[in-house]
Amino acid sequence: MIQTFRMHDVLRCIFWNMPQGPNLAWPRDGFSGTGPPGKGTLWKETLAQRRNRVTLAQWDGTQLLGLASASTHAEDRVWELDRLFLPHDDLRFRDASYPRYEPWEAFSQELLRVLTQEVGLRRAERVLLRLPSGSPIVPMARAAGFSSYLEETVLGGWGGGNQPSAPALPEQLREKTPQDDHALFQLVTAATPQSVRVAVGLTFSQWLDTHKADREGRTEWVVGSNGRITGWLGLTHRRLETKAEVLVHPDNPGLWEDLVECALVREGPVRWLVPEYQELVASLLLRRGFREVAQYNLLIKTLAVLVVERRMAPMEA
Repeated sequence: MIQTFRMHDVLRCIFWNMPQGPNLAWPRDGFSGTGPPGKGTLWKETLAQRRNRVTLAQWDGTQLLGLASASTHAEDRVWELDRLFLPHDDLRFRDASYPRYEPWEAFSQELLRVLTQEVGLRRAERVLLRLPSGSPIVPMARAAGFSSYLEETVLGGWGGGNQPSAPALPEQLREKTPQDDHALFQLVTAATPQSVRVAVGLTFSQWLDTHKADREGRTEWVVGSNGRITGWLGLTHRRLETKAEVLVHPDNPGLWEDLVECALVREGPVRWLVPEYQELVASLLLRRGFREVAQYNLLIKTLAVLVVERRMAPMEA
C-alpha cells in the first residue's frame, strides 16, 4: 500500500523500522551523498506538511517496503526527487529461491509513478533525479518514465595552497545580479547541448525555474558587459567544502582556465561538477591534481500540467 507519509507512519518507523541503507537518490544539495532521514527530521516534516515537499511510504503490514520524497526550493514547476529508500539489496526481493521473494522493481516503479503523480497535482512540470552511474535504479527509473539527459563527473581536489601566486582576474568579472538572468540564459543556450537545454528549459521562464531551484547558498560570478555574458562561475559553500561549476561561451575559450583559477583561489576542499560536454574543464582540473570522486546519471520526467480552465491555460511565447 502506498500512502502519503503521516504521523502514524512516523510512529510505525520509530517502533518497527526506519528507512534502511543509503539514499539511492543523490540530490544536488547533498552531492556527496546522504543517509536516511532521522526521527527528528521525519517528525518535523510530517508536522509541517509543507506544500513544497511530498513524501510517500509503501507498506506491507508493518514492513516498510520503500520511502520516496520530492521537493522544490523555488517555483512549483520544477521538483527534485531527493530521497529514495528501496529494498533493492534485500535477499527477499532479489533471490527467487527465497520463500518470500517479490521482485523489488515492480513495486518500486509503482512508488515512483505515484510520487510523480502527486507532484503533478501540485502543478509540477518537471521532476529531476540524480543517480550514481551504474546504479540498479537507473533502468527502473527509466521504466517509470524518467529519461537520461546528462552524465556528470565530480572531481575532488584542493584550492589555495598549491598555487604559486594569485591568478589575475578576468576583465569585467563581477558578481551576478538578477538583471543578468536573461543574458545568462543566452549563454546557456549557446554553450550547452540541445538535450540538456530540453531538460533545464528551452524557454527563458522554464530555465529560470530550474536555475532558481539550484540557487540556494550559491555565489555567482559573470564575465561580460553591454547585456552580453561570456562566462559564468557558480560557487556553493557547504561547511568547509566548496562546490564549483563553470560555463563559457564557445567564442571565448580562453575564459575556461581563467575562471577555473578564480575558483581555486580559496583554500580548502573543492568538488567540481563537470558535465560530460566540458572535457576541457576536466583536463584543467586533472592537471591540478584533482581526482574523480563519482559519476552521476541525471534523469528527468516531464509531466502534463493540469489545466483548470481551458480558456485560461498558460502558453509560452
